[in-house]
Amino acid sequence: MIEPGRLYTLLQPHLDRPARPRGDSGQTIMSFCPAHPDGKKKGNRSLGLNRERGLSCFAGCDFKAILDAMRVDLKDMDDHTAQPIQPLPRPEHQMNLVKTYQYRDTAGKVVAEKGRFEAEDGTKEFKWRLPGIQGWPGIKPMRMEDIPLYGAELLDTIPADEPVYFTEGEKACDACRDAGLPAVTLGGGAGQKAFGTALEPLRGRNVILWPDNDAAGRTYMSRVEASLRDVSAKPRYLSVTWVQREKDDAADYFAGGGTVEAVRESVVTQTVSEIYDRDAVRVKVPTPSGVVHFSFDEISKTRHEFETQVTIHRNGAAPDDEEPYIQRINLLSGTARTNLRRDLEGMYGKSYKWTAVLNSAFAAAQKAFISQDKAVDIAMVPYSRNEDKFHIAPLLPVDAPTIIFGMGSAAKTYMAQSMTLAMACGGSFVGIPALDTRVMYLDYEDDESTFANRMHRIALGAGLPSIPRSSIFYRNAGGVSLPELANTLRTEILELGIEYIFIDSIAAACAGDPEKSDSAQGYFNAVAKLQIGSCHIAHTTKQEESLYPFGSIMWHNRARRTWYISRVDEEDSDTIDVGWYCRKANEGRKSKSFAMSVRFDGDDGPVVMSRSNIQAVPDLAKKTSSHDQVWHILEGRKLNVLEIAQETGLPMKDIDEVFRQDKGKRYTRIENPAGPRFSRKVLV
Repeated sequence: MIEPGRLYTLLQPHLDRPARPRGDSGQTIMSFCPAHPDGKKKGNRSLGLNRERGLSCFAGCDFKAILDAMRVDLKDMDDHTAQPIQPLPRPEHQMNLVKTYQYRDTAGKVVAEKGRFEAEDGTKEFKWRLPGIQGWPGIKPMRMEDIPLYGAELLDTIPADEPVYFTEGEKACDACRDAGLPAVTLGGGAGQKAFGTALEPLRGRNVILWPDNDAAGRTYMSRVEASLRDVSAKPRYLSVTWVQREKDDAADYFAGGGTVEAVRESVVTQTVSEIYDRDAVRVKVPTPSGVVHFSFDEISKTRHEFETQVTIHRNGAAPDDEEPYIQRINLLSGTARTNLRRDLEGMYGKSYKWTAVLNSAFAAAQKAFISQDKAVDIAMVPYSRNEDKFHIAPLLPVDAPTIIFGMGSAAKTYMAQSMTLAMACGGSFVGIPALDTRVMYLDYEDDESTFANRMHRIALGAGLPSIPRSSIFYRNAGGVSLPELANTLRTEILELGIEYIFIDSIAAACAGDPEKSDSAQGYFNAVAKLQIGSCHIAHTTKQEESLYPFGSIMWHNRARRTWYISRVDEEDSDTIDVGWYCRKANEGRKSKSFAMSVRFDGDDGPVVMSRSNIQAVPDLAKKTSSHDQVWHILEGRKLNVLEIAQETGLPMKDIDEVFRQDKGKRYTRIENPAGPRFSRKVLV
């Protein structure tokens, strides 16, 4: 192995335009690396030759590849001499001048000339000279930032309101001009960082930036954009809609059949948004690296969250080469936005300036969604009277959400499945007729086998030999929350002709803690997307949660009807008594409480459900209203307030309030020396 010090001596003659030794007490010589894939001799010197560390390329080029490109063979090195070895002969490629570009000032005077040289193997290089000079010795004492725009002399002939295209390189610039588009460029290419006063002729102009399709080109255009803003120009980016290869530019676009019309339609002046569904927004953001497209779907807005599924793809990316980035995100979460930015930088690089791009896209999406014009002239909405207001009266109203809630083991799931079967058959639920309805059951609790077994037991209890086909469609949610699943469900609902859906249960279906109002808001936003009637099962965990589901007024307010379910059973009994208590009814009066019994025949036999008298079950009766309990206790009897209180357990003041509100409509007051007694009237 050759020692680093020996390499330092032997390889110096083979370095490409080495710089003066620097750093490490003058032990490192920097030069251009000959092993870079594009073979170009421009850019920064990345190859370092050090007395102690040997030879390495900071861009990561392989050591052997560097030596091969230098035409150096290590086997020919003599470890016992201090003389540098001779390089292998390099093949000679004649560089021919193919084009001379004249750089003129705004008055038309030639300031410098740039020659484009090409060889038969496709390599190219550029050389400069001042006017009147033979050969191509360069432009000293001028600097690159002193060179005017290529095409500066043409700007006075272009109307002030006509856009000027800014490309990278003269070939791309000429391609635009040949197509009829005014265009300019700078002479230093993507490596130029200082522009002097060269951009001044563009002051106040509409400038459209057309970067080469590579990282260097995009970075270069971002520098140009910043400098153009300093001269009050109005730079915008071109969003070409064709699939670009790496390094493609304007010349490649037109050579591939691109049209001027498509170019003019592809200019994105600023971030733009469009609403394409009630909960979906598209956004385009112009960047130095091209236009970035965002699709925000399944938007769900609450006070603290702006949940959406975002799809991101870059303009012109080949579909086969690049999959779009898809993620569900809360746009209001700083952590989620930071993680998204890091993902995008890792996938597509930092040249897009993702922080600014995401801020612009997210702000546009939120503004578009919130500012939708949703107001309608109610006089223009057709009136359609729906004679069938309930799928099962008074339990499940048509086209509205109903919540059935209560403690676990109250047979809520069995009753929900029994209602599902009654609707699918057009039969009845505990004697209440059901509309013939195609139903979906969205299950977060069990699997299809458990659901099917229960359904067969319920069918046997109802006297049905089998479950009807194409009337009940089961779907296991697979742990995906309803807000995430809503759009997919809506598609299935339309395809299958579903008219009603049961969701079991809320706690697992909502995307968050069900006791928080934001979770309820997001859940009902998702329910609204389904656009059909629905019944939602809520398993509460606290006995005191008997007024509102999860003890939350939000769940109570957003549902059309809520029913509290309470169960009573005796030990070693196959029958349970269940009370239904209406806690809310938006339209019309609240329904009376009622009871039903559920009898289980073993572990796999029929499940039979029937209506029963709620007042006959003391533990259920005491949860009914004071009015119902007083009415029941006075059936065929005449009692005073004290006697009623002793039998029902109601406070006497509540009983007095019942008779005060009645005002003689339902009860007869019978005066008695020992105090008034009351009896029920015969109601006609």
